[in-house]
Amino acid sequence: MSAHISTKRPKPDGVLVDIADYVLKTKIESKAAFDTARYCLLDTLGCGFEALEYPACTKLLGPVVPGTVVPNGARVPGTSHQLDPIQAAFNIGAMIRWLDFNDTWLAAEWGHPSDNLGGILATADWLSRNAVAAGRKPLTVRDVLEAMIQAHEIQGCIALENSFNKVGLDHVVLVKVASTAVVGRLLGLSRDEIINALSLAWVDGQSLRTYRHAPNTGSRKSWAAGDATARAVRLALMARTGEMGYPSVLTAKTWGFYDVSFGGKPFKFQRPYGSYVMENVLFKISFPAEFHSQTAVEAAMSLHAELARLGRSTEDIKKITIRTHEACVRIIDKKGPLNNPADRDHCIQYMVAIPLLFGRLTAQDYEDGVAADPRIDRLRDKIVCVEDKQFTKDYHDPQKRSIANGLTVEFKDGHKLAEVLVEYPIGHRRRRKEGMPVLMEKFRTNLARGVRGKAGRRPPGAGAQSQTPGRHAGQRICRHDGHLIAVQAGAGCATVAQCPARLRPTGRIVIKGATSMEYSPLSPPPSRHRGGKPGTARPDLAVLLVLGALALGGCATEYELTLMPQNSGKLVYGSAHDLGNGSAKVSISLDDKVYSGEWVQVTREHSTDYIGASAWGWRGWGSYGGMERSYGDAVAKALLQASDGSGLRCDLYGLTGGQGTGKCTDDKGLVYDVQIRSRNPSK
Repeated sequence: MSAHISTKRPKPDGVLVDIADYVLKTKIESKAAFDTARYCLLDTLGCGFEALEYPACTKLLGPVVPGTVVPNGARVPGTSHQLDPIQAAFNIGAMIRWLDFNDTWLAAEWGHPSDNLGGILATADWLSRNAVAAGRKPLTVRDVLEAMIQAHEIQGCIALENSFNKVGLDHVVLVKVASTAVVGRLLGLSRDEIINALSLAWVDGQSLRTYRHAPNTGSRKSWAAGDATARAVRLALMARTGEMGYPSVLTAKTWGFYDVSFGGKPFKFQRPYGSYVMENVLFKISFPAEFHSQTAVEAAMSLHAELARLGRSTEDIKKITIRTHEACVRIIDKKGPLNNPADRDHCIQYMVAIPLLFGRLTAQDYEDGVAADPRIDRLRDKIVCVEDKQFTKDYHDPQKRSIANGLTVEFKDGHKLAEVLVEYPIGHRRRRKEGMPVLMEKFRTNLARGVRGKAGRRPPGAGAQSQTPGRHAGQRICRHDGHLIAVQAGAGCATVAQCPARLRPTGRIVIKGATSMEYSPLSPPPSRHRGGKPGTARPDLAVLLVLGALALGGCATEYELTLMPQNSGKLVYGSAHDLGNGSAKVSISLDDKVYSGEWVQVTREHSTDYIGASAWGWRGWGSYGGMERSYGDAVAKALLQASDGSGLRCDLYGLTGGQGTGKCTDDKGLVYDVQIRSRNPSK
């Protein structure tokens, strides 16, 4: 005789309770986490801006019903769309993930935690616009960064020990869960309401990985995370209405998630929630490639240069062996036809063949025009993957988390090149110092697409209306008396009053402590919305986030470096990021290598007079508009190194007016003349 089914409502599953308590009660205090979150915010927005150049992405953007404009709705960065927070979350999420170029987390489950920014940014902007319209305070940038840290932590900590891919489920289930929790907190949900919302996220039917694997690989993998984070906003809003939850959604016998979708096994946890994931997240900096291939692509770039040095071509190659880890073999080791960009950017043979042939790997290289080159498939056929058990062990080691790949090239004449091994990609925490200048260069390139609109195609409907009222193309950041003001480049404003009337900003971003910022209007300019009446302009939170996140790093100057070898007229380029303490992070791309390091000033510059606030003391290289007189000559020494150990030594002279010169010498004694220009000159 069967037992009666109990109708007693159980207590909520512990996993739900732990997540809710974490987002409501844990105060994030890690400076490393906030610093990384700032870089992550910039990088993620930049990835979205680049995606706007691809019609396959932009065709999915905008309102569900064409022409719909939501009053006080969330704005989609880089476009004129103003949407409800659910559809805005989908739009932003799809942009972020489209080119597979945002951050990565690798563990038992893989994923891209910055996918959660779709729901976070859409909700924060929607709430802030409505708050300003009602005369209340908007959210701060710190609120956004903290939500990012918590979303990263929830998604990443669950992923550490629990493989959803091994049961056929896609990792975007964790985006849905993490976004639901942090969006719920932004919405002001109670503990019980967040638990209810989380249960709704888990009880959903979850996405299969079908669209990520041959022979069905397709573009859904580019918008699946947008779909998940948008669903999270929807579920959190439902919970806010009082919609009930399902307390044993994970543990219910027969009908719960564990029994239905996870082989009857409960989740395992390696560590409590804190800020570990954000502190250790991986950035895709140099190449838009599936992360397990990043080190292989870097090694292939070095081999491209070596082939050129030897006077060899890929046609001379008999075989290429990739010594790698298990996850790489399982996910991206592919043979046979590749039918679309989604196929190609998840094939390690393709991602190695392109840099070997061309010395590059860009998003455009996955498109049909490049893929039609018959040399690519001929080279793919010569590439084999072999798992190294130690690489697999190091991949899972919490103290290492390496993503190692080693490439060995064998020629038809029997000669073999020494293996080129790269254990940690440039976006790894172990290479943060080397990677961050390159990350900022990536961001600046993408910002030119999305904010200044000087490069690339704009999506339908994007244009002047997408800019914040009162904001001008080519703005820079000035700092004065604890405030940041956006002014036209070259205006040289030390205070708001000194800005020409036509260039005065509509508001200030006020620094509230180390990482918190808030927008406050200066005056009530006329609204630019068609049919609108004069009133207080609402800030575009996406633009303020870009300005704000940049500002959280201080008022450092950025420099462009142009180098020309003395034996040719070929130009190469680099960048420098002033740290404000007499040193700067430097990155130079030369001969398919990235040389990184710092310059150190050895003769201090001087200035005698200041404008305005006395807090403006000597700030290293360059002028910020606070100085009345130009700097004197200065000397700096830079010692730069590439991943293969090769070096570049540079002497740099003078930066009067934000310009300078110098010379660099490589290991072979070749001398390069250097020109230095400030990206944000004071005059």
